[in-house]
Amino acid sequence: MLLFEKLYFIRSYFYMLIQATKKVLDFLKIKPEPPIDNNPLFSWHANLLTLERKKALVLVNDKNRYTIVLYGLTKKHLKNLDELIRESIRITFRKEGFQEDVIEQFIEHSPAISFTKTKDRTTVSRLNKSCETIYFLDDYLDRNSIAQPVLNMHASRFLVGHGKNHYIDPNRELFHDLTAFSGKAVVQTKAVQMKITLDVGQSDIWRRLVVPLNYTWEQLHQAIQISFKWEDIHLHQFHIPEQPARISADTSLSAYIPQHQSFMYIYDPGDNWEHRILVEDMIENYDNMFPVCLEGEGDTPPEDVGGEGGYAYLLEVLEDKHDPEHEHMKNWYEMQGDRTFDLEKVNLFLKSNFF
Repeated sequence: MLLFEKLYFIRSYFYMLIQATKKVLDFLKIKPEPPIDNNPLFSWHANLLTLERKKALVLVNDKNRYTIVLYGLTKKHLKNLDELIRESIRITFRKEGFQEDVIEQFIEHSPAISFTKTKDRTTVSRLNKSCETIYFLDDYLDRNSIAQPVLNMHASRFLVGHGKNHYIDPNRELFHDLTAFSGKAVVQTKAVQMKITLDVGQSDIWRRLVVPLNYTWEQLHQAIQISFKWEDIHLHQFHIPEQPARISADTSLSAYIPQHQSFMYIYDPGDNWEHRILVEDMIENYDNMFPVCLEGEGDTPPEDVGGEGGYAYLLEVLEDKHDPEHEHMKNWYEMQGDRTFDLEKVNLFLKSNFF
């Protein structure tokens, strides 16, 4: 048994196995090699999709179901497809926050790529399910790049069926697989500590977050929504104070931080909830793949209350039991759900949303 495992490890070292559908093989104009018994961590199933009239190669890992998409492939890319696949994996893993030496260890462990036919119906069915998810994530498609790290990360955060009545989270499975493979902590990235204060009159409402620096501003938006219990049902924008230009959602935080130390986040232009973001500290070695809320104070106003003025009026009416609007406003407020700040719950939701 030990000899078999040793031989299995040695042989798996030499292959990144791509088990391709007929559509992929026809596009590549190659004949499949004979099937081989390969380590599932270094084995992928592949299909070809058309996204906005361009070819997209979708790879789904056999072990953890993590998805890698290469977008906009043409015939000219085929001669260096092997390197494009490796680079797409490398860029995506880097975006996940995995350590550089762990990424290279993974890539170098399977330097040769072998294309074979698909394995079986079950695996093809799982591949097709992952491909269906891609069609619903076009908002995250980078139309100017072959590598699609943001799209890959979102696609790999959907629960997928893995046997009868069993579901797995691909990005978590990948994290555990790389930890077992490398024998070390796989995440170590730069992060930023920031204090986010919601300007609401005399109320003291703020959260202190640590967020990976490779996150996009869209991901920071999601973290703020969770931390303040907003419902993400209105428009939002980020900008630098005294600079009119908005910050693009798909830009990374590192494009502006630490060069700039303060920002504005406005949620719901109608109610105009202004959040002041102050950069407090830079963290060189952050070992989480998700944001963390360190502390905070104050409960968030309900959605659609009418902004700062409407919220002040609501509190005034709720305080006065003799106000003719009291009962109506009380019932409305109770229907808005629990707005109480709960640090433990915030961190639970941050982790489940991002990891």
